[in-house]
Amino acid sequence: LQALQRTSCDCQLCAECTRMAKALAAVFRDDQILFHVDISFNQIRARECAILADALRDNHSLFGLHMVGNEATVDELGFVVPWIPGAEAMRERRQVALNSYAQSISPRLRLDMTPSAIVPVQPSSGSGPGAAGSS
Repeated sequence: LQALQRTSCDCQLCAECTRMAKALAAVFRDDQILFHVDISFNQIRARECAILADALRDNHSLFGLHMVGNEATVDELGFVVPWIPGAEAMRERRQVALNSYAQSISPRLRLDMTPSAIVPVQPSSGSGPGAAGSS
């Protein structure tokens, strides 16, 4: 949050934006009726997006949220991620660490569901109907 505070100013316009974000956050936090919200292209700054992200963390009723044109993105899990200087590099390091961890897991513990790993079961010879030697 410190990085977000450095990118904002204390002008009256910013104060109004923060007030708007807090009001919208209260709606996200308390309202169970909202289904879909589009706040795209409102030029909401990263600091205010962080306020919204915090309120949305526990919201389980909102089905859709559009935030294009603001200083945040919605990640692959549906969480609002404010733009923070250096965040992309941090995300890449996290992905490298996760990939490294996945590779370190013993092959016996991994479940490989790739098509090349799925081999049809062949009936064993010597047992069952039609096997040689049965009559």
